Amino acid sequence: MSEALRWWLILQLTAFFLLPLCLGLFARLPDRGYALSKPFGLLFVAYLFWLLNSLHVLPNSAGGITFAMLALGVGSAAFGWWRRTELVAWFQAHWRYVLGVEALLFVVFLVAVWLRMQVGAIGGTEQPMDLMYINAATHAAHFPPQDPWLSGHTVAYYYFGYLIVAMVGRMAGTAPEVSYNLGLALVATLLAIWLKVSTALSEIVVGSTVAQLVIGAAIGGVVRDRPRQVTLVEVAGAVGEGSM
Repeated sequence: MSEALRWWLILQLTAFFLLPLCLGLFARLPDRGYALSKPFGLLFVAYLFWLLNSLHVLPNSAGGITFAMLALGVGSAAFGWWRRTELVAWFQAHWRYVLGVEALLFVVFLVAVWLRMQVGAIGGTEQPMDLMYINAATHAAHFPPQDPWLSGHTVAYYYFGYLIVAMVGRMAGTAPEVSYNLGLALVATLLAIWLKVSTALSEIVVGSTVAQLVIGAAIGGVVRDRPRQVTLVEVAGAVGEGSM
C-alpha cells in the first residue's frame, strides 16, 4: 500500500504545479477545471519530459522528470501570481468542493488499488505486451525506446500512455510490474474525473440529462489511450481484469 500512496503523492504534485494554469485555462467550467488539474498535470509534465528527452536535453531519470515539472511549475506559478486575487477568492468560496473532489478521487483510487490487489497477476490477453512496453519506456536512455519485438530498432508504436505510467513509477520508485497495476488504478481515477467533466460540460451546453449521457458517451470514445483503443466498459473491466 505504501507504493500506492507514493503514486497518489506524485499525482498530487503534478496537479499542484499546474493548478494555477489549469484554473485559468478552464475558467468557464463550473469548477474552473479543478478536477481536470490531475490529468492536465500528468499530460503536460509527461509531454515536456518526453520532448526534452527525445532531444537529448534531459535524461530518463527522476531528476529529468523533476526538471520538467519544475519548469512548468514556474510558468504556472507566474500565472497564479498574476491572477492571485481572483484565484484566492475562488478557493475561499469553493474550499468544500475542493475537499470533496479530493476525497472522492482518493477513495476511487484506493478502491481500484484494492481490486488490483485481488487479481494482480500480469499474464493474460495483452498484459505481457503492456508490461513489456512499460519496461521499455522505463529503461530507455532516450525516447523513442528500443523496440522489445525487434532488436536494434526503436518502437514503431504509440507509447505515450506507457511513458506516463513509467514516468510516475520512476518518480514513485516502483518496479515496472507494480507500476502496471497502479497504472490501472490511475486509469480508474482519471475516468472518474472525465465523468465529472462530462457533467460540467453538459451543464454549459444544454443542462439536461440527455446531454450528460451523450457527452459522457463521447468522452468514453475519446478516452482511448490505454495506450491502445478502449471503450468505457473496457476501462472499467481493465481495473479488475488487468489489461491496459
